[in-house]
Amino acid sequence: MRLLLVRHTAGGAEFFCVPTSRGLDLPSLALARGTTSLTAAEGLALLATTTHGRADIEHLCVGYVRNVVPHPDPSYPHPTPWAHVPVFEPAGTVEPTCDGTWVSLDTARSELSVRHWWPIVEHRLDPSASTGGCPQVF
Repeated sequence: MRLLLVRHTAGGAEFFCVPTSRGLDLPSLALARGTTSLTAAEGLALLATTTHGRADIEHLCVGYVRNVVPHPDPSYPHPTPWAHVPVFEPAGTVEPTCDGTWVSLDTARSELSVRHWWPIVEHRLDPSASTGGCPQVF
C-alpha cells in the first residue's frame, strides 16, 4: 500500500516522497513478506505511524495502482497476473516524521510521471479535479 501526504503552500500543492534505491517514491509498505503478512488495517496503521506518526486519524482510499504481470519470474512477490495497490491519504493535516522531501507536480513531473501512482497524485493535486475515493475508511 502507498500513502499520499499533501500540503498546500503559497506556491501551490505539494506531495511528500521518500528516498528509495529507485529514486523518490510515495511512502509504501508491502503487506506480505516471506511468511509474515498484515491485514490492510494493520498495514495502514504501521505505514501511518512510520510516515507521520498518526495511526489514530482516518485515512481515505484515493485510488488503486494496478500492476499487471502475466508471466512473473520466481522472485516476483506479488499476486499475479494483477496486483491492486491502494493509495491512502490522511483525512487531516499531518507532518512527516521520516526522511523525505516535498515536491510539486511541476518539479517532479520529469522524474516521477512514469510511476504507476502518478495519475492518482496528479488528480488529487489538480484543483479542477473532482474529489472522491473508495468508500472504505481504514
